[in-house]
Amino acid sequence: MIDRHLGDKHDVRKIVKFGDTKRNQLIKAGLFPLPIVMPFGRNKYWDLDEVKVWVKTKLDARQIKEPDAAPTVFSAWYERATAPKASKNLNVDTLKNKHKPSKASGSGSIHLIQC
Repeated sequence: MIDRHLGDKHDVRKIVKFGDTKRNQLIKAGLFPLPIVMPFGRNKYWDLDEVKVWVKTKLDARQIKEPDAAPTVFSAWYERATAPKASKNLNVDTLKNKHKPSKASGSGSIHLIQC
């Protein structure tokens, strides 16, 4: 006889500490143990030992990573701030020509004010 500890979604939620939506997303992505569907009902059950092993592998993977390997908010900001920027060859003459008013029919005139 196979001795399995089965639990429903409430038991799984107590172990993994996230809700049904996140669990279902992980199942669809193939990243969480599949439920067992019993032939006599619509309820789904999980092998709680598989779920506990899944949690343990996640914890072990987290402990293996070096603390400096994960990017921080500051390091991402620093990389963006120090990255070389593409320079545009703009000077005052090109800006003046871009904003030069076209002569429209009529007697009114338009004056540009430089700041």
